[in-house]
Amino acid sequence: MMGEIENLLGAEPFGMGKDEKREKFLSAMRESLAFHCGNCREFRDFCGRRGFDPAGKFSLEDIPFLHVDTFKTVRLVSVPEKDIVKSVQSSSTTGNVPSTVRLDRVTIERQRRVLSSIMASFIGPERKAFIILDSPETVKSKEGKISSRASGIRGMLPFSKQVFYALNENLEPDAESLRRAVGAIGPGVEVCFFGFTFLMYKFVVEAEKNKEMLDMLKGLHEPVIVHTGGWKKLKDLMISKAEFNESVAKAFNTVPGKVIDMYGMTEQLGTVYPDCERGYKHVPVYSDIIIRDPNTFEPVRNGEPGLIQLLSPVPNSYPGISLITDDMGVMIGDDGCKCGRRGEHFIFKERVKKSEIKGCGDTLK
Repeated sequence: MMGEIENLLGAEPFGMGKDEKREKFLSAMRESLAFHCGNCREFRDFCGRRGFDPAGKFSLEDIPFLHVDTFKTVRLVSVPEKDIVKSVQSSSTTGNVPSTVRLDRVTIERQRRVLSSIMASFIGPERKAFIILDSPETVKSKEGKISSRASGIRGMLPFSKQVFYALNENLEPDAESLRRAVGAIGPGVEVCFFGFTFLMYKFVVEAEKNKEMLDMLKGLHEPVIVHTGGWKKLKDLMISKAEFNESVAKAFNTVPGKVIDMYGMTEQLGTVYPDCERGYKHVPVYSDIIIRDPNTFEPVRNGEPGLIQLLSPVPNSYPGISLITDDMGVMIGDDGCKCGRRGEHFIFKERVKKSEIKGCGDTLK
């Protein structure tokens, strides 16, 4: 059993200030680095070629990072193959290869714990009636693999007392399914809608044309709306986040503050970054974020935009513990958000064109 990681996972997600968290988090990362370097030859070689010694003295900023695309081309595992119980693939556009991460039971349990703690802070600990804006076909596994959408939906199920699906197999709104869901939800039961950003937008567009569906939605009092996934399609349609929140809040008879955009990725499942009511994404104690200059990869100051690096000791079966993304973000502050949560908080800006980090994939192959 890994003591430092377990201690970290037992903490409240947003109860530590930056200085207190940094010591505990660095200890957990040291333990994780030692494990992965000892059990994954490719990752050990990668660290060695960057002159990084996991047994030496280092800061969080010194930890080498893999590009998230590494998991599209290189099979990385840190446990025996017999311990792998599930593979998850990221979403990918036509012609692109998805990332694939292999999970053991230790990793799955850690992901469940951190996701449960983080989401309880945003939607409350009580189980709710969940209406999933997707098809029930989505959550089925195929040949031992599941999609990132399926994984996201399954991650929400532990928070539910009832689960309904509101789209058909063609991912179109199903008015009859929605009617059955609304009719089955008892009085006083809190409702949460969950879906992927573009599917939620499509649902709202269709609902606005259908008075029956709008009337059904207006019968629910201020449900919580959680969505996740990329914004590229909406940006292509020239729809801003504020416009999206307003349209969704109006259609679902709730307030914009209850529309929660959740940032996360397949390569580090479990550690998610939801919007608070002030519109900022909060970094839990189970992970850390460094914003780096896209040209030099040096850390930037708070308030300056850069590429988002994600660090987390949660992955046990694969060395996805320090990843650089193609996402631009801005760190707003280290503490003191008016929502009351402690720790760092940031905003997601946009996904940029592919930034090549020379040597990541080649070194690991």
